[in-house]
Amino acid sequence: MSGRQSNWSPPPCYYAPRWSASEFKEWWDTYAKDQAYKTDPDNASAIVDSHDETYGEDSQYEDHNIGRED
Repeated sequence: MSGRQSNWSPPPCYYAPRWSASEFKEWWDTYAKDQAYKTDPDNASAIVDSHDETYGEDSQYEDHNIGRED
C-alpha cells in the first residue's frame, strides 16, 4: 500500500467543536494572550505576533472569522 499526497488543509473553523469564532477570540483576548507573557516571556511576542498574523483583523482568517461564524 502506498501513501497518497493530499492538498487538504483544515478549514478556518477547525476549532469549532470547542469554540465558536467569538468564543475563541474572547478566550484569546481575555486569557491566552496574557498567559503567553506570564508563562513564556521570552517567546510571548512571537506567539502573539503569530496569532495575530493568522487570526487578526487583516489576516487569513479575518478577525477569527467572526463575520462567517453563522
